[in-house]
Amino acid sequence: GGAGGPARGPPRGAPGAGGRAFVTDRQTKPAQVERVDREGGSAQIPRVDVRTGDRVRVRPGGRVPVDGVLERGEGDVDESVITGESLPVQRRPGDTLHAGSLNLSGERLVLSSVDVRDTSIRRVALQVQRAQSSRAPIQALADRVAGVFVKVVLLVASRKYANLQQH
Repeated sequence: GGAGGPARGPPRGAPGAGGRAFVTDRQTKPAQVERVDREGGSAQIPRVDVRTGDRVRVRPGGRVPVDGVLERGEGDVDESVITGESLPVQRRPGDTLHAGSLNLSGERLVLSSVDVRDTSIRRVALQVQRAQSSRAPIQALADRVAGVFVKVVLLVASRKYANLQQH
């Protein structure tokens, strides 16, 4: 809402937004990453080529492409895609940064602590996908009970109808 108007529900992508609480891998991480070598030179590489031990530069307004340790730079980071917390958090060298976090200020140098295919946001997204695609045992039981219940109701109703037709 706004100015006392009716509430319109949670923003798109927020928890409670019609089962779309998690954004996709593509929305949270850049396709290209700036990898920095030991001499300070850099090159653009596909995000999928980032490996454990690579150093990547994250510019202001950019998303952290992989879980890692902040080596250089400090300032605010928006981790809401991971934690759900709407307030930015201060990060300093030595702190952990999570893939998908938004770098709000200053340039960062991040030492990748995992392979790009094993980031925390990817693991969460896979667990959510697995949970959404599986059936709970209670759901299977409810389906079986409902199937029997419908047959019993139809049988009772047809007998009642037959009895009414005879009288």
